[in-house]
Amino acid sequence: TTDITGPGQGYYEAAIAKLNVMYPNAAKVSDQLSEKELTKDSSAADILAAREAYDALSDIEKTLVDPDSVANLLDVEKNGKNSDKLLSKATVAAIVDQEYTGDQIRPTLTVTSADKKTLKEGTDYTVTYNNNVLVGTATVTITGTGDYAGTITAAFDIVGISINDAT
Repeated sequence: TTDITGPGQGYYEAAIAKLNVMYPNAAKVSDQLSEKELTKDSSAADILAAREAYDALSDIEKTLVDPDSVANLLDVEKNGKNSDKLLSKATVAAIVDQEYTGDQIRPTLTVTSADKKTLKEGTDYTVTYNNNVLVGTATVTITGTGDYAGTITAAFDIVGISINDAT
């Protein structure tokens, strides 16, 4: 909060108190993002939870969150010990077009963390597919597990077989 002195101080403090009653989530999130709660040693899951809590606030509520707490969140997301374990910073290697088979298509994925480690399916992440049977664009949702948190998506195309290749 800003320091106000003089005749307007009481009105300012009353207005802030009323806003905190009207928007209690802002105060909770401000505490969650503070250096006391969110540190450079916080897990990827804790960093992600803090980001999701802040993103869930309305625009009005976001203006009530302590700017130092928001700065702390941004710093921990960028420089925290476990920030490289956020899947939002990971990459998925391009998936080549897959030929239609009539069955679910589950291509092998190469997922690389921000610190250039190749992640392992089942250990570091799980995978769900959508629209991965018929010709068209299929999507892959990769969800962090273990030390990793968050999600990242990728897409690949399922292409029809050439009439020349038909037997």
